[in-house]
Amino acid sequence: MKFFKKLFTRPEPPPESQNLLEIAGNVGPLIEKTATEIFLTYQYELFRKPFTYIIPAVWGVKKNGELSHVQKEISAKIAPIIDDAIEAFGFEKLTAAQEFALGYMVRGLIISKINLMMEMVKNQKTQPQKASTGTEDRLKHMEPIGNA
Repeated sequence: MKFFKKLFTRPEPPPESQNLLEIAGNVGPLIEKTATEIFLTYQYELFRKPFTYIIPAVWGVKKNGELSHVQKEISAKIAPIIDDAIEAFGFEKLTAAQEFALGYMVRGLIISKINLMMEMVKNQKTQPQKASTGTEDRLKHMEPIGNA
């Protein structure tokens, strides 16, 4: 009887993996939501500027000069998200280096997601032009000529 019970019951995952999934389930959507909101809110400004425009905005600092009004607004939205993401990990006490490293990873992911969304929109704008050339239809109806 014990044999069948062991055979047909699933073992529960260890608590560490449950915590791992819980943290990822909290942090992932938070980062995704933030990147999407920033992109949708500021997309017109982002497309008019070089792709590196988003980097100082997410970090909240600019090497030479001051941040633009839009960059300051983006930075203000990012700062609480970084704190929420770090808090989701549930660490008792972090050193300054550990906190910076987590913030660095979260900011890098947000920058990457926003730039990916921008490139996806650019590619979607060029897709109808590619499809309208009719090359796909020509290839379907192509017949070989000559002998090999």
